[in-house]
Amino acid sequence: MMVTRGETATLQCMITMYNGDVSWSHDGQPLSHGTSKLTRDPRYSVETGISNGRLMYMLKIMDVNYGDGGMYNCTSGRHSESVFMYVTGMIVTVYLCFNAICSFRQYYKVYFYL
Repeated sequence: MMVTRGETATLQCMITMYNGDVSWSHDGQPLSHGTSKLTRDPRYSVETGISNGRLMYMLKIMDVNYGDGGMYNCTSGRHSESVFMYVTGMIVTVYLCFNAICSFRQYYKVYFYL
């Protein structure tokens, strides 16, 4: 998923069969258990709802910044789902390839001269 810096990101986890409380993590770091936050970051919140008869846990991140990018996991019992969040904005990622070897650099501004 792609989110622009400064916006609010909403990650959704639908539960088809209740296997215990849902936990959210970011790059392996716990963020929540059930509706209780485990992070002190005030931009994060967890909400629940019902959609098509299924329980839904939503992780909301307000004012997204570049550090919020990465792998998010939603776990309930032995069931787990993952999503990678890319944060876009002023930084441009440029991939450079030479002889099938690629690397990337990040720039705040990119100028192309023709």
